[in-house]
Amino acid sequence: MKRRRVEKVGNFFIGLGLVVMISGGGYSILAEVSQFNLPPPLYA
Repeated sequence: MKRRRVEKVGNFFIGLGLVVMISGGGYSILAEVSQFNLPPPLYA
């Protein structure tokens, strides 16, 4: 693969990981403090 394509693929995966981390943290906080009857996170 060309260097520019590798950089774009890497940036995509870094962004994806960041989104997953933030949404997972927000979900666990919402599950703790809300009355929405959300299922607990998998690691709890």
